[in-house]
Parts: sequence; C-alpha cells; structure tokens
Amino acid sequence: MILKSANFSVIFLLIVSLALLFACVSGPHLYLQYGDEYQELNLDKILADNPLPAGENIKVVNLGRSQSASQHIVQIRDREVPHMHNVHDATVTMLTGQGYLILGKNRINLKAGDVVHIPRAAPHYYVNTASEPTVVLAVYSPAFDGKDIFSAGMDRFSAAVLGSEQSGDFGQGLFLRLVDGLCRASDGLSLAGVHDQRVR
Repeated sequence: MILKSANFSVIFLLIVSLALLFACVSGPHLYLQYGDEYQELNLDKILADNPLPAGENIKVVNLGRSQSASQHIVQIRDREVPHMHNVHDATVTMLTGQGYLILGKNRINLKAGDVVHIPRAAPHYYVNTASEPTVVLAVYSPAFDGKDIFSAGMDRFSAAVLGSEQSGDFGQGLFLRLVDGLCRASDGLSLAGVHDQRVR
C-alpha cells in the first residue's frame, strides 16, 4: 500500500512539475533583422500590447520592413472581405486559431502551424471558424505600404481614387471605409476600428 502511494505521489509531482514548466514557457518568438537592427519579439507580448477590442473585426500590427519584405501580425475575429494585392505576394503562417481561406476558386482549411502562399493578383479572403480570433504572421513581398489592396473585381479607376486618399498606413483610408460599407450592406459585418501599430 505504501509503495502504491509513493508511486502515485511521484507521478503526481511529475505532472505538477511539467504543468508548471509549460505554464512558464511563453508563446512563439519572432526574430527579425533589418540592416543592423535586430529584434526578438514575443507573440504573447505583442498580443497583450495590441489587443483586438470587442466589437472590432481585424487588427494589424506592423512588425518591420525592408525594401524586399514586410512582416505583420494580423488578428481576425470573423472574416476578411474578398480582396487582392496586385503587386504583392503574401505568405501567411497561422499562429493560433482555425478557419478557411478562399483562394481563387479553392477552399483551404487552415489551423495553427499551417502556411499558405497567396500570389499577387489572386482574389482571396479568410473566414475564422474558431471562437477566439485567429492570429497570423503575414509576410508581404515587396514590403507592403497599405495601398495595394483592392476589392476583388474593383475597376482601375476606383483603385486609383482609393490609392490617392490612403495615408500609406496599412488599415487606413477610403478603401477600408468602402469595404466596411460593403460588409455592412452584404452581411452585417464591420471592420470598424481597424488599427495599425508598429512594434518597437
């Protein structure tokens, strides 16, 4: 009887020790270097410093950029609207959550750890199917300036008008007001309160 009790105590102590060890381990780290500037970023800290407020659908945090690429943490509560980037390729890594991406005519089911490449000029949008917001690392090439985002099917005149008003910050300008209006008209969704912040 004492032997069984001792074995139970050892197993219980081992389980508690492992639980405490894993509780102390923080989320993924991002290691980025731009020229001589090196950054080690913790995803948990990025999300804590830049929460997606209740009632908001999408939040973008700019991590950094070089001439050839830019990196962004994107939080999506519900879904994106169909859009495309005419001169940017995007590689998206799912960090948390699950959902599906409509890429052209394909539906791609995604979960944490999956990576998807979205070629330039490919119409696409993501739909979150989890109860918590999806968090992704989006890498654009060349570096994304916020101007190359067009409603799928938008004509060139509209694109030129939208590009002329945008401030150059991802997530701002007439385009998002237009998209927000389209979302509200089509299915009651909203991009209200989209934010753009750069981590330093």
